[in-house]
Amino acid sequence: MTEYTGGCLCGATRYRVSEAPRFAIKCFCTDCQRATGGGHAPQFAVGKEAVTLSGPLKHYAANSDAGSDLDFGFCGNCGSSITKSTTRAEGLLFLYAGSLDDPSVMPAPKPVYEASRRNWDTA
Repeated sequence: MTEYTGGCLCGATRYRVSEAPRFAIKCFCTDCQRATGGGHAPQFAVGKEAVTLSGPLKHYAANSDAGSDLDFGFCGNCGSSITKSTTRAEGLLFLYAGSLDDPSVMPAPKPVYEASRRNWDTA
């Protein structure tokens, strides 16, 4: 059985995942840019039932430019981005790659929403 872990910058919010990533994306949408403070958000999808979360996870709900509902989960202590879910992918939870204890488990991401890519985010 595949199992891996991750968490926030301060260590207060942690997660454990019991399945391999289903797919990975490198999202350039403006919501992900704002959530991460960068030009894109590398993230991977797993079934919601495969994730066990602990610690002070807070949520922020928003509507995307495409019209879907979004839920951003972040550490209630340090503010690190941990999770994202969207009504466009019911049953899936996206975890931010930078929150992994071992980021090498993430598969190569597919770029999405590249129309919002910033000219300074070329890597």
